[in-house]
Amino acid sequence: MSAAEVVQLAKLVEQVGFDRLGISDVPLYPDCFQLLSLCATATTRVQLGPLVTNPYSHHPVLVASAAATLQEVSQGRAFLGLGWGAGLAEIGIAQPRPVAALRESILIINDLLAGKTVNQSGPLFHVTGARMVQTPQRRVPICIGTRSTQTMRLAGELADVAIVGARYMTPEMA
Repeated sequence: MSAAEVVQLAKLVEQVGFDRLGISDVPLYPDCFQLLSLCATATTRVQLGPLVTNPYSHHPVLVASAAATLQEVSQGRAFLGLGWGAGLAEIGIAQPRPVAALRESILIINDLLAGKTVNQSGPLFHVTGARMVQTPQRRVPICIGTRSTQTMRLAGELADVAIVGARYMTPEMA
C-alpha cells in the first residue's frame, strides 16, 4: 500500500469503530513510525502503534524517541508494540536471546519515557546517562507480540497487552 492508501485505511478503521490500528515494522517495507504519524494527523480517536517493532533493528533509545513523538503527534493515542521482529534473517540481523532483548528494551524504553536517566549495562544493550529531552505527557502502553511461552510470561510481567497470533496459540501459552 502507498502511504496515502494507509492513511485512507486508518480513516476507515476509525470510521467503522475499531479501537486500535497497528502497522507492521518490517525491513524493506515503508517505515511504520512515519506511516503512523501520518495516520495520527488524519484521525482523532483510534489508537496507533507498531505491531511490532523489535530491539534488533531499532535500539531501545531510538524506539523510545519514536514512541514519544508518536504520542505527541497522536495527542496521547500511541501504543508501542514490541516483539522479536520479522524479516531480519533475510538481511543478516541475528536475533540472539529474544526474551532477554525484549526485557532489556522494555526497561530502557519505560524508564526513558518516564523521564528517568538511564544507565544500563545489560548483556545486549549499553546505555550511559541517556535522558529524553522531551517526554510524553501521557504514558505509552506497551504491547508484546509473542510466539513463545517465555515471551508470553514476559508480557504478563511487563506489558499492558499481549498479542498472540492464532497459529502460535497453545493451551500452555494461554
